[in-house]
Amino acid sequence: MNNFVKLLFMGLVSVAFFACNKPQSEPAAPQQPAPAETTAFDEVFEDEDMTTPTKHGSTIVAYDFAPSLSEAAGNGDLQQVRNLLPKAGQPKKNQALVSAAQRGHTQIVKELLTAGAKENQALVMAAQGGHVPTVRALLDAKFDANVPAGKPLMEAVRHEHLDVVKLLVASGADVNVLEEGSRFGATSDGPAGDGRVFYQLSPLHQALESYQSCKKRIISLRKDLKKDEWDEYGLTREETVSQENKELARGKKLAALINFLKAAGAKDIYVESANPPVQERVR
Repeated sequence: MNNFVKLLFMGLVSVAFFACNKPQSEPAAPQQPAPAETTAFDEVFEDEDMTTPTKHGSTIVAYDFAPSLSEAAGNGDLQQVRNLLPKAGQPKKNQALVSAAQRGHTQIVKELLTAGAKENQALVMAAQGGHVPTVRALLDAKFDANVPAGKPLMEAVRHEHLDVVKLLVASGADVNVLEEGSRFGATSDGPAGDGRVFYQLSPLHQALESYQSCKKRIISLRKDLKKDEWDEYGLTREETVSQENKELARGKKLAALINFLKAAGAKDIYVESANPPVQERVR
């Protein structure tokens, strides 16, 4: 019996020994990702929002996402604008001027003007936003109040900025400039073959249209006040009263705008044309 136990013990020891000394198989090497497929397209480009040129292809490249001059100007970051200006070319300066004017960042506009930026669209965007100090800065820099195509005044009137309108008119803006546009008519046929009707309208006509729209809105709101709870826009009675007060205040501003334009010699002009504008015919 003792011999049997000894043999059993020796057998177990041998099995354990061989198990411990069995050669270990090497772990499988991790699969390497396939190399990115590249293309023969190796055009070098420089994006407006990047600061360094990169090769454009299917290979992923690392970009520097530092803000561009235009972004810095639009964000009102004067120090960043000053940092980027020395290396900026004329197109980027001009674009940055428009961005700053659109947001009403007058100090940055002045900085860019000093650096030689010049873009007429800047005056249009400043007028559209109602930024009086910015409009004044651009006019002081000899921007033409009628360029391009009378748009500064039209945009100021369309967005109901009386103070900007007064400033532009004092700087020589034509109060009877005609803006060309088109709208779709009641039928599918028209001069352009697609149902469009071409028109020209003056700043005063634009202001009168806005005033009529305001009056209709007030009448609609007052009708809704007779209802118990909701109006056609889903407003409560309290919200309807608030909207009516806002439209009443807007109507007063529009009336003042209309009276100013009339006193400045503006005429109510709206003309529908049988032909597209000249620039559209020559395309």
